[in-house]
Amino acid sequence: MPKLQYLTNGESDIARRRRIFITGHHNDAQEIARITRDILNCTECTVFYYEGDEANLSDDRTETDLSTMNAVVLVVSTSFLWESCAARERILPFATAHTIPLLPILIESGLEAAFNSTVGNLQCLNLHPSSYDATAIPYADKLRQFLLQVLSADVDTERLRNAFDACVFLSYRKKDRRYAQQLMELLHRDERCRNIAVWYDEFLVPGEDFNNSIRAELEQSALFLLTVTPGSVEADNYIILTEYPKAQALNKPILPFELLPTDREMLAVCYPQLPPVCDVTVGKAVSQSVLDALAELGIRPRQSDDDRDFLIGLAYLKGLYVEKNPTLGVRMLLTAAENGHIDAMRTVAHLYRDGNGVAYDIRAAILWQSRVIDAYSAQFEAAPDAPRATPLLDSLFETAQLYRQTDDATNALQIFARIITVCDHDAICRESFVLHSKATAYEASAELLIAAGDYTAAQQRYLEPALSLRKELYQKSTDIVDCFDLIEVYASIAECREHAGDKNGIRIQVAEIRHILPESDRFTDDYDLLRRLVHCNNRLAHLYNILDKWQEAFLCIGNTVMLAEALATHSDSFDTRQLLIRAYINDGDQHMLTNAADHLRTAIPSYGSACETALAFLKTRNSLDIRKDMAYAVQKTAWCLHRLQEPTASEVAQTAVDAWQDLYECYPTHPILQGYYRCLSEAAVILLADGNDAQAAELLRKSAEYNRQLLAKAPHTVYQAELARTLATLADIYKSQWEADDALACQQERCDLLRAVFDASGRTDDLRLLIQALNDRIAAAKLAFEFEDAKAADAQRSSLLRRYSL
Repeated sequence: MPKLQYLTNGESDIARRRRIFITGHHNDAQEIARITRDILNCTECTVFYYEGDEANLSDDRTETDLSTMNAVVLVVSTSFLWESCAARERILPFATAHTIPLLPILIESGLEAAFNSTVGNLQCLNLHPSSYDATAIPYADKLRQFLLQVLSADVDTERLRNAFDACVFLSYRKKDRRYAQQLMELLHRDERCRNIAVWYDEFLVPGEDFNNSIRAELEQSALFLLTVTPGSVEADNYIILTEYPKAQALNKPILPFELLPTDREMLAVCYPQLPPVCDVTVGKAVSQSVLDALAELGIRPRQSDDDRDFLIGLAYLKGLYVEKNPTLGVRMLLTAAENGHIDAMRTVAHLYRDGNGVAYDIRAAILWQSRVIDAYSAQFEAAPDAPRATPLLDSLFETAQLYRQTDDATNALQIFARIITVCDHDAICRESFVLHSKATAYEASAELLIAAGDYTAAQQRYLEPALSLRKELYQKSTDIVDCFDLIEVYASIAECREHAGDKNGIRIQVAEIRHILPESDRFTDDYDLLRRLVHCNNRLAHLYNILDKWQEAFLCIGNTVMLAEALATHSDSFDTRQLLIRAYINDGDQHMLTNAADHLRTAIPSYGSACETALAFLKTRNSLDIRKDMAYAVQKTAWCLHRLQEPTASEVAQTAVDAWQDLYECYPTHPILQGYYRCLSEAAVILLADGNDAQAAELLRKSAEYNRQLLAKAPHTVYQAELARTLATLADIYKSQWEADDALACQQERCDLLRAVFDASGRTDDLRLLIQALNDRIAAAKLAFEFEDAKAADAQRSSLLRRYSL
């Protein structure tokens, strides 16, 4: 049977700490240990986990161990999602049914869609995003925010306790926890007792510090409630030996409640001078007994207000000093929020954002966040200063992220513009955190415009102001993070200039990056910073390739390989293995770009190193990401062999197709489908070169169909251009086989796609591709005797030639 274990930052006051349960697939033990350390570094809590096979858990054991956890952290990997796993099959449903807050942490990139389709819509924390986003909230900050929210670490627990009319001490045997919870429910079922707190030992850890905690709680409690069951009269239990005598010594009023029939003679022996036992089956006997006892002490109900509703609502939502009752907790929080209590409004927004106690609803979260912003704005306008600017800016950034989650770029841009306006206020505009916030808002706005293809506006309107701010922050700071932030802006400006065909502008940005790019020995022990350095080197290599500076690009990629190999010698984690595999792949891709025979031969061993590293990792655990990288490496090896006219190219290409097909059948996700259709297209070209036209045509038809599926979900110009290339090759095959109608259909679709690409970009190169496609369509139409279509295509071509003076 699995054994429940725990870890803390120290061994004192374990019973008082908030409880996090962490779980995942047993293959991910190393990542679970890392995330446990991250949690303990974020906040004071106790992290529980099972030692042993969770599949052997009984339902009673699950309820006993997990029902009082404040949150459950799910470590999500390929194995978690697609292999038999108690964490997904037993613990996740239990946490969902008992409304325990969940934090899924994805330890592999590209699992978001698969997680949502398998588990449902939940806010996820991505440990390794598939693409770098300088404006995204870092993993550590997101983790800290979640823990602060679910553990109420941002609320003074003494303040929360004082919000109640009184606190009573509930004594029970650990084995009788369900009866203790039943007693609390009977008490709070009476509306008059809603504001009475109950302290009870939710996880018994005997020892000196625990005894001190018991004494402290007993001293602060008004009453001592005893849960009477047959277990309470068993010899030498903790209640008899410790809790009951301490309550008597402190002269606390004692109220015994019988939850199960118990031997009264034995009860009298075990508990000398015990008052008469109350029958819980009689009406409101429990609540009335407690109210009467409190009244004798002069404690009477106080009038409610919004702050008390907020604090007590939190208590019920999270199970602090009362039994966990999310329905009541949310109702009280909503009451306070509707009355304008800022903390309540912010909490309700987070509840909807995370699906905690309410249905997951991003739109509702945005509505509440808007009210929070209005409240903070009023405070800031009344007295503009840094302390009032901080929560306002935080709320604005949160809201912008919510809009980005719903792909609402228009409203996200409006929020970022509002952030910039706040940052420009004379009272705060020179504060460092304000400069950082303003730069981040500029960069996020630029990212949205770049995604929409508006590179000129992104550069002029947002990236150039961001560059000025990042330079100022970099010059004032010794923090290496400011250096990386500045490099990202330089690289983004270079990307915009690439699309404008401004190579001289790219050279300027490259020179600036080279001037400040740090050496790895400045932070050899910080994996996240090293990862950012690798990312910067890869972006720099891309820019060198645009400038045809192959040698410099090779040096950048070589640095990433050396860095990744050095990291891998110190750690065999998923992080370092994936980084090393990607470094080998990037090295192979760099050699392939030159198209020279000697470089193609050098690329093959690089891809081979990627495959070997991936295979070694996959022997111990499964990983979608690493399997995908290995399939890609095999695919590119086949392409190198094809370029070198090696006879084994077709065989290796088929191996790559099989690898992608196996992946897609097991994991039908967006990134896998994307890789699969590209592999099919490349394999078809290799088969064509070997004279296998029929097999090549079949692969191209499958590739086109998968490409169309992605286009239906995301009409991106990259997908349109790739499908156009596939259709051109397929049309040539149909033409060679005298299947004129099929060839014409391919050319018609190809022209429509390239017209959309040109309309979006306006680039001369894309116009030339469109005109070539129209030429091919005219030829195909004549071959199929579709002369009207040929005339229409010719008219389009002539119009374009006249309009753009080609």
